[in-house]
Amino acid sequence: MRVLHRNHFLRLGVYHPSMASAMRPTSAAFGSTFLNLEAIAASSAAMPKGQPVALLSLSVCLVFGSLILLAQAVPARAQSTATPDLSEVVVSLRCPASPCRFHQGEVIHLELYFTAAKAGYAVQDGRQVGDGLSLRSSGRESFTATPSDCVGDPLEGSTIMMNGSGIFGTPPLLAGEPFFPPFSVEINQWIRFGCTGKYQITARSTRCYWKANQAVAFQHPQALVSTPMDIEIVPADAEWQREELARILPELPSPGAPWSARATAAVRALAYLGSDDALREIRRRISDEPFTSDFRQQNYPYLLEWEMARLELLRHESRPPIRR
Repeated sequence: MRVLHRNHFLRLGVYHPSMASAMRPTSAAFGSTFLNLEAIAASSAAMPKGQPVALLSLSVCLVFGSLILLAQAVPARAQSTATPDLSEVVVSLRCPASPCRFHQGEVIHLELYFTAAKAGYAVQDGRQVGDGLSLRSSGRESFTATPSDCVGDPLEGSTIMMNGSGIFGTPPLLAGEPFFPPFSVEINQWIRFGCTGKYQITARSTRCYWKANQAVAFQHPQALVSTPMDIEIVPADAEWQREELARILPELPSPGAPWSARATAAVRALAYLGSDDALREIRRRISDEPFTSDFRQQNYPYLLEWEMARLELLRHESRPPIRR
């Protein structure tokens, strides 16, 4: 039982003997709540000047505290009807191409769908046009590939801190309809394919909420796992690599350039490509050492993208030479 003792008011300097009648249970069913607003209003007239205002502010706080205690006292049977069922909402990965086949080093875009069987779910939407690495930075999704012996995290070893912001709304999920448009996921941001072959990609997401339109204390984030999706990575021939590099180079930003969605995408594509010519272009612009303060200031809008390129350069330069 929680009791609002007069000492609580004495510490705040707002206790008056006339408040004694106000400190009694409001309901026998919820004996943990001790507050009588009518008695408090009546007692305020008998208090010294200035204290009724402080008492009123405290009373408002106590009302909200009482509501929280009442919510905690609701029987478990009454709460069970509001408990979400994981089978009611699903996340799924889809490939925009058929067959789902990409060159090694190619930018891989997959689509992430959320579907709910009934109303009451919502999705935290942090997308912007050309939002770069914001989905990866938010930490609300992760992707794994199996077999895993030849894949890795392209940002492993990064010295650049990610920005986890980017939630701009929580649009509802309509019953039986996929959230549209789907999230376009650049899977290369999470997975670096070191070998060609066939893989299965699994998505994990905490972006979907049950009762997301209510107060935070009553929201239920859903930990969703997709069914694995098949994907194939095929060898990249030299002609395709040259064509990709020719497309990327004109879009790369110069030092001090303002943010551009096309430029951020170009830096990431250069990091993914992995050809000898692409690595040479990276080396012309950065080294494999952590960035200096001057570089950070001049390239701030593209810092995380250039970090991905730096780490790719570091991986290739640390490889043991191939004996011929």
